[in-house]
Amino acid sequence: MLLHVPDPSSVIREMFRVTSPGGFVVAYEPDCWMEFSYPPNAAMERMSYLWRHLFPHPLMGRQLVHLFRAAGAANYSVGAVLGMDHDQGFYKRWYRMTAEAVGPAAISKKLMTAEEFDALLDSARELEADPQSVCFKLPDVWVIATA
Repeated sequence: MLLHVPDPSSVIREMFRVTSPGGFVVAYEPDCWMEFSYPPNAAMERMSYLWRHLFPHPLMGRQLVHLFRAAGAANYSVGAVLGMDHDQGFYKRWYRMTAEAVGPAAISKKLMTAEEFDALLDSARELEADPQSVCFKLPDVWVIATA
């Protein structure tokens, strides 16, 4: 997960260095900027804020093509995936579980209080339990390059 490392450029360069000629270098990264639901849900809006303040490179998805080019990639394919739940699918559960996982770090970094964390979880659980709500997951971007 390149969004977590201090210097993604050096990691990508190293990926190319250790890959045999003709092999593939692959990255699949989120772009932690947009999450939304209908009807609106406070947890979705708060999660975007938390990711932008917890991860060193929360916008990694949109940077991937540039980073691969800078690392020397000449032959590559790219794409993006935007997920959507319209019932009680995977993404609603994923958001709730992610909120549970990042809560302690968000509290320790003073991005939210324990009470705000509890409210975030309540809101995430409401979204997950509502079969009528629609939830869009942040986009994921992929790059596959030949070394």
